[in-house]
Amino acid sequence: MQEDYKIPRILSSFLYVGQLLQAEAIKLAIESHRSGMPYCMGSLYWQINDCWPVASWSGIDYYGKWKALHYFAREAFKPTVLILSEADGILYGYLVPIVRRVRKCRS
Repeated sequence: MQEDYKIPRILSSFLYVGQLLQAEAIKLAIESHRSGMPYCMGSLYWQINDCWPVASWSGIDYYGKWKALHYFAREAFKPTVLILSEADGILYGYLVPIVRRVRKCRS
């Protein structure tokens, strides 16, 4: 947490920053998987919602309110996305489209 954010002193702020870190991590994983096409064709994340009003890793809370994870996942799973990454001082860019093919079947 301290690498990217100032560590909060208040519990509610700590939970919020924790949700941002989780959202950024899941977005990074989704983008990594999508940029690895055709070797990796996607990903799923666990868990979408809560059955109790608690602090958890879900993307939607017990009351149906979206958490940071759900907003970040929506962006990362868009049909076409530009993914930028850096390695060894080199900037890489990947334009990742979802290609839908129509196939005719014989009856």
